[in-house]
Amino acid sequence: MEASNAPTGYSERLYNEDLAPAEERKWGSYSLFALWMSDVHNLGNYTFAAGLFVIGLSAWQVLVSLLVGFTIIFIGMNWMGYAGQRTGVPFPVFSRFSFGV
Repeated sequence: MEASNAPTGYSERLYNEDLAPAEERKWGSYSLFALWMSDVHNLGNYTFAAGLFVIGLSAWQVLVSLLVGFTIIFIGMNWMGYAGQRTGVPFPVFSRFSFGV
């Protein structure tokens, strides 16, 4: 049987290195921007934009709609990541508050 790597007082079932608080943080503004860009440039958003054209919006209306949506996504992503950034605890651990183990 393998020795546990969980610190004293932690359950082996609830602890692993991936869920441990971060010891070193290397993310900067470029990393956050790249994460946001990868979230807004996907097939779902392209389909949404095409749908806006189909319902009769002009190009500038579609552009404004997408920019508003991208901004809302950017704010939401940063808001969700605030607790993890402050404490170093990853999002799956914070999800346990709402969804349990």
